[in-house]
Amino acid sequence: MIKKVLTVAKNLKIFSIDDVLMFTGVNAPEAESILSKLVTEQQLRYENEKYIFISKPVYKSTIIIKETKIEAKNITSNLNFVNASKLFLQEYVNKNCSMETQRTYSSLFRNNLDLYFKDFLLEDITIDDVNQFRETFQKRGYSEKRIKNSVALLNQLLKYFRNSGYSEKLCEFQVKRVNDKRQKEIVILDEKIIKQAKRLAKKYSKTLYLIIEIILNSGLKFYEILALDEFDIDFENKKIFVQKTSPRGLISQIKAKNKRRNLDFSKEIESVLREFVSHKKASEKMIREYFAKVKQELGLNDFKMDDFRHTFAANFLKQNNSIEKLYLQLGDYSIQATIDKYQKFVM
Repeated sequence: MIKKVLTVAKNLKIFSIDDVLMFTGVNAPEAESILSKLVTEQQLRYENEKYIFISKPVYKSTIIIKETKIEAKNITSNLNFVNASKLFLQEYVNKNCSMETQRTYSSLFRNNLDLYFKDFLLEDITIDDVNQFRETFQKRGYSEKRIKNSVALLNQLLKYFRNSGYSEKLCEFQVKRVNDKRQKEIVILDEKIIKQAKRLAKKYSKTLYLIIEIILNSGLKFYEILALDEFDIDFENKKIFVQKTSPRGLISQIKAKNKRRNLDFSKEIESVLREFVSHKKASEKMIREYFAKVKQELGLNDFKMDDFRHTFAANFLKQNNSIEKLYLQLGDYSIQATIDKYQKFVM
């Protein structure tokens, strides 16, 4: 639990015990004990009823750090790549990642990495081999995104086995864009564009129109909305229970605790939510096709569904809500991600 408290401290920098209770779920007595311990260890400072994270805590040098090797567990030497990928999926991916991520990783191994590296021992892979893999799949016409994701996954696998103590000699590299021309930009939609988009969406698909309304009024993610049914909404107490996601039409439980959340909703979208869970929904494929038509008619090639979510976030902060409250509302993977995207909209 102390790690969770430290994570909150590092992200917020200045915070109160209420912030710790909100973000960690720890009870008040335990939180007070942990915070007191961190103050004693000079990892935190307490001033004016606020805790302050100390980036570089001061320690007395009472230990000697020596280089050591971690002994490998349940890993045999001369491990070939295909067996390594299976072990990585079983021991790490299946235990720590969502169903969607598991399917994506399995596909990248099966269709890309295992095919190319099937005759390699794990410790024989070099930077030259990685570059040759990239060039080979470029010539085969694979997209840059898929190649980049495959190389990044290869790096993740090698890192996993290095950290497991298999070998210190495993290839180590970084995956970077040469020219990051697709650097993500936060787009906030104006009222005119929103009005036009909703009108066109309504023309093509009731499902698409209702999804846009829900995103603009709650900040829910596209796949979270697709997974909603009448059992996920408490109309009496005006609560949405976000517990599921539905990528590619396959409903699965959300694994990450911070992404599972209970949200209040306003009276203004009650009728929209009722209509959404009761009407016959269009498929994800059709929704995307309808959205592409909306984009085309608006003449906005870079228009994305996430732009509605960004617009909700900006408006949420303009109503004097805190960045911490926005983080809980959106279910981002970390509060730092929320800060990086939306700090500039804080009033």
